Amino acid sequence: MYQIIFLMITKNMHSEIEIINEILSSWDPIGIGEPECRDEYERYAPVILNVIRRGESLKNCLGNILVHEIGLSS
Repeated sequence: MYQIIFLMITKNMHSEIEIINEILSSWDPIGIGEPECRDEYERYAPVILNVIRRGESLKNCLGNILVHEIGLSS
């Protein structure tokens, strides 16, 4: 039973990460373009999902990613 619950949670989390990656790819803040931007931004999706789940500031999270991870100026 625990394996089924784990698989359901994992599948749901994977779907949420895919949705976030789709949004990031559409936003494409550094202008990479499709399809390369999907690979570029996918590493940030789990971080963003955790921020959303904890109810923290998405604006601050995205700002930190842009400035400290991607290297854009604020």
